[in-house]
Amino acid sequence: MKTTKSSHQAWSKLAQLAALAPQELVEMPLGFATRVAAACRDQSRESSLAVFEWLTLRGLAVTMIILLGCMAISYESVADIVDGETALAGSWLENILPL
Repeated sequence: MKTTKSSHQAWSKLAQLAALAPQELVEMPLGFATRVAAACRDQSRESSLAVFEWLTLRGLAVTMIILLGCMAISYESVADIVDGETALAGSWLENILPL
């Protein structure tokens, strides 16, 4: 309860001091809004492209890991098929996953 009262008192002091502060100019400099809008537009493109690029590279890395894993698992069966030692007419599951 004490923290609530102290924060309420601090807020009241801050509000009183803000009321005493001189008022700033209402007018913006010429071209300020255009510069801000252009900067915001450029930053949003760059950040969205950076996120897309990061996700693309991450997806490529995961795909390569899966590809290498599949090649490692089925290398022996595929090598036997290429050499002609194993016929494709048998069970394809036995050829791909030798247990």
